[in-house]
Amino acid sequence: MATTSTPRRTAVRWSAADDAALDAILSLERIWGEKGGHVTLADLGLDARLRVLSIAANCIAHGNFAREWVGCLGELLPEEIACDLHGLDGRACGMPSRVRSAEIH
Repeated sequence: MATTSTPRRTAVRWSAADDAALDAILSLERIWGEKGGHVTLADLGLDARLRVLSIAANCIAHGNFAREWVGCLGELLPEEIACDLHGLDGRACGMPSRVRSAEIH
């Protein structure tokens, strides 16, 4: 008589990100069933209306700079952005700089 052995499983840690992903999947499945498969972004609490702004900041190393920022209408502007100007070594500065203004792009 031949016997087969079941391969041993190694324990896998369940992270908070895994838990959040499973919650999102289960919520989507529930809403999908309630709506008969006709789900909108609004049903999921999402806003797809985007706005594009030109935001300006002041880097202590490089001075004023501006960057395009894209976000949802309900999303708050960032308080700081990283300076993307390049130094003598050719690398982006990356210094956190306080946003001082924003204009519709």
